Amino acid sequence: MKTAVITGVTGHVGRELGRQLASLGVRVHGISRRDIPFDHDLLPGVQFHRYDGSGESLVDALERSRSDVVFHLAAMPCRDHSVADVSPLVDANVRFGAQMLEAMRVAGVPNIITAGTYLQHGDSERYRALNLCAATKQAFEALLEFYCDAFPMRGMRLTCCNVYGEGNARPSLIGDIARAFREDIPLQLRDGEARVDPVHVEDVAAAFVCAWSAIEHESSRLTRYSISSGSDISANELVKLFERISGRLAIVHALPSAHTPRRMRPWRGLPVPGWRPHIDLNEGLARLLAFDHVPGSSPNNEQLRVRA
Repeated sequence: MKTAVITGVTGHVGRELGRQLASLGVRVHGISRRDIPFDHDLLPGVQFHRYDGSGESLVDALERSRSDVVFHLAAMPCRDHSVADVSPLVDANVRFGAQMLEAMRVAGVPNIITAGTYLQHGDSERYRALNLCAATKQAFEALLEFYCDAFPMRGMRLTCCNVYGEGNARPSLIGDIARAFREDIPLQLRDGEARVDPVHVEDVAAAFVCAWSAIEHESSRLTRYSISSGSDISANELVKLFERISGRLAIVHALPSAHTPRRMRPWRGLPVPGWRPHIDLNEGLARLLAFDHVPGSSPNNEQLRVRA
């Protein structure tokens, strides 16, 4: 039986990836800063290992799991950083990743598939970080290049665009629009012309599964692909699409932009071999409008119900 370790397994993509891998008969292990019981309803059947901040705890987790691959999804998102964000960003996006790579070297784990962001690019393949979070992602990628070159390790970076779907607790443009329609409240929209490339979380997780099948057949030790719908849409167009699907008009409050944007359209590269998205944007947004948290439940439990 194949075995996979997922960092960020309690996140939106990590939970769905764990579910899909388990359905394929893969033994799934998760890394968490918290003590989570094996039978936790967050991800039934996933064996959790606690990360205590040390590289040794990661070596122990990898040696115990005897993993074939690490899916490195853990990261701290931050669109516009403040002084207080700098240390947590470097800790989560650089130091933890460096510890994981070294633990993989020591434990002999041969493959790592990690999530990048299109904010590492301007309008071309050339690196141009559009915020500090993307710069820390790129810093980790420099470490990944070293480990793949110096040691018997293969790596693959999948550039993620705008992941959306039911059960996402993190703030996002699509999530904010859906909430405004579900709760019948005004939408605070900062930049109506900002463009996004939405891909449903189920398709994103499926791309990571396909990447695992592809990584061992790559001639290069480090490869890069994109998870993209193949097109993009503006925030204003998204609102109109939500209006058409819901049959209601939105009340939009335009806010002044916090900064001058340095990007016109999301960058995308080569698609993941053997993968394409299956959930159409109309279907995905309709599903998003139809689902909500169970009243009174914790967002971390991600219990969902269909709205009547």
